[in-house]
Amino acid sequence: MDNLLFTNIYPHLNNTIKQRAAAINGLEVGVVRVGSFTSVATQWLPYIIKEFQDDYASIEVKLLEGDYSTLEKWISTGIIDCSFLVSPSSKSFEFQPLKKDKMVCILSDEHPLHRQDKISFEQIEREPLIMPKESWDNETRQIFRENNIKPKVKFEVSDDQAIMAMVQNNLGISVRPEMTLTHIPDNVHVAKLEKDCFRLIGIAAKPNSSPATKTFIKYVYSWIEEHHFLDI
Repeated sequence: MDNLLFTNIYPHLNNTIKQRAAAINGLEVGVVRVGSFTSVATQWLPYIIKEFQDDYASIEVKLLEGDYSTLEKWISTGIIDCSFLVSPSSKSFEFQPLKKDKMVCILSDEHPLHRQDKISFEQIEREPLIMPKESWDNETRQIFRENNIKPKVKFEVSDDQAIMAMVQNNLGISVRPEMTLTHIPDNVHVAKLEKDCFRLIGIAAKPNSSPATKTFIKYVYSWIEEHHFLDI
């Protein structure tokens, strides 16, 4: 098989071979395709990618955004090389934990419970609830299962800002990770849950990752640690 045909049929494999050859010569080259969900893509990745490419100019970073299940599928099928995930279901991935993101309750200041610092699970069960679609949220459903909560789900949407707007207009309450709560409106109150609950954010990849991917994952860990986000 000639080199051109090999490159066209197996572009990802060809990229890995080039990276491994460069690594033997002490070079850092290649392409890293990174998956992420919205809160990490907004709060961490613009800064991580900028600093990474300043330090590793020969490694190109490509970013794809998706929901949890899609990101896991993309890693498994090789569409992406690594991804930020929340405790992946697949045991075939190497998963580097990075941050415990605390879960809280958000509600409008028109809501009768808005003056409470802490909301009980019993209270949540009685209220109209605004939920992310299932593929965008595993952690809230897990909390409900573990605490035998049968929520009254009124709306299911995939966008964090849409959830915030619905809460702001007193269409229901929501349980959300703190990292999703950027630019909280003045009329939205954030309350603790009756017990501490978290989602565990990390970065996942297959064990046989390319040298460039391994370099990127190490860089992410160092960046999170340096900026005091590391909490595992």
